[in-house]
Amino acid sequence: MLTKLQSHLLPLLLVLIASTCSVSAALDVSEPTPVKFTTGFYMIHSDTVSEYRVGMHPDSDPSSSTPKEVITIPKDTDMPQELYRWYIEELEDDPDSYYFYLDGAVATSNALNIYVDPTAVPDADAEIWRIFASPKKNYYT
Repeated sequence: MLTKLQSHLLPLLLVLIASTCSVSAALDVSEPTPVKFTTGFYMIHSDTVSEYRVGMHPDSDPSSSTPKEVITIPKDTDMPQELYRWYIEELEDDPDSYYFYLDGAVATSNALNIYVDPTAVPDADAEIWRIFASPKKNYYT
């Protein structure tokens, strides 16, 4: 049999448990938080055929030739998770040119700007976001 204090606290405890469950259900921690930027990523063809350098222009000056951040990526190696996953392969007909895959987008260039679509929806495994290439702004050739 419940005491008076327990009988008063029981409804509060049930409300607390119910609200906790609804909050945890609403915030599904297994899904990644969408990353939204408008900053352009670009690829720089390296002197060697085995790697690319990937950098990011500051939002304030996208035409600047000085990258905000540069990362060297060996060919056929995943980029760090926080900068998305890239796959770079050598073209059969041109050993000095490479193409990349990312969520179905394909482009070929020795120097290419990559932009993140801020409205993109993740694919089924929620790891890769759609990224579209724009060969119009070619800072490096």
